[in-house]
Amino acid sequence: MAFEQTQNSERAIQPQGVELARLSVSNSEMSVFQAGYKSGTGVDIVDREMELFGNGFSFDQVANPYGKSDFVAWDPTEQYQGIRKPALGTDIVRVAGPLMEDHPFRGRELGTIARDIPEEKFQQAYNAFPEIKDALSPEGSNRLMKAVIANELNNYGPDDVIQDKLAKLTGGIGESGMTLGYSQITPVGVRAMAKELEDQVNRHERANNPLAKYLNADNKAITRALEDPKEAPLLVAANIAHNIRMYRNNGVVINEGTLGYGFNPDVSFRHDDKKHEHPLTPNEAKHLKSAGVSVDKAILPTGAVLGKSPHFANIEQWLSAIASE
Repeated sequence: MAFEQTQNSERAIQPQGVELARLSVSNSEMSVFQAGYKSGTGVDIVDREMELFGNGFSFDQVANPYGKSDFVAWDPTEQYQGIRKPALGTDIVRVAGPLMEDHPFRGRELGTIARDIPEEKFQQAYNAFPEIKDALSPEGSNRLMKAVIANELNNYGPDDVIQDKLAKLTGGIGESGMTLGYSQITPVGVRAMAKELEDQVNRHERANNPLAKYLNADNKAITRALEDPKEAPLLVAANIAHNIRMYRNNGVVINEGTLGYGFNPDVSFRHDDKKHEHPLTPNEAKHLKSAGVSVDKAILPTGAVLGKSPHFANIEQWLSAIASE
């Protein structure tokens, strides 16, 4: 099933005019990789799209969304760079492979999920998070997790192929912010979620940490998990649970659509739009940023925000397709 592509594709232009997908590995870090597959200190990324997994991981510090230092106004890249889908700015290594398929899963997303992820993995992920069980039915949770993964597979392109190949070859290139596997989450994101859940256990807010095994796991172990399709439902469910808590703290409607938006918030506001009255599409935000205007991600999915969101529209299409199977 092919869906209309509404997410922007970042491209890099070589001097010869050949377009190559950008890869989120800096020249300095690649030199370390070439020298002996040792982890660098991270990527110096100047401009990221802030499509951050877990909505920037402010955790339980969500407050009035209109304040200067509050969740929505805060730039999450300052603390958790690379948690979700970095767009690439400067110091970029450009990599291409011969005869690479542009989108290897497109048109067979749901079949790929059915083939590679046992149904019981979705049920186990649902059972692991009381927040999800309180907010969604088992069928709704299953539908949402599959819609999120299907949308990631639909948008899985050459840069993702390269990043997965590099990660498998090296065990992961440090904290480079590479999104991996069917869930398209980074090792940084997995660690951040594991820590958030552990903090909640320590505060007696939950009985156990479903991601406890990742608390002290090395980059290689987390990379293996991200590259295993069977682990995708649990990691996606951790994001959903995080968003449910955040939405409850802010009085946001909780349903499959709003939670789907929360996996990859793509709408923005001008930073000086303190009352968040004028949501911006990804293209509008990109245009303003290129003109030097500061914008903030619309973390909370109001009706006005959802009306401007290509990602939400895609998720709604997947939810409908899965429901009609």
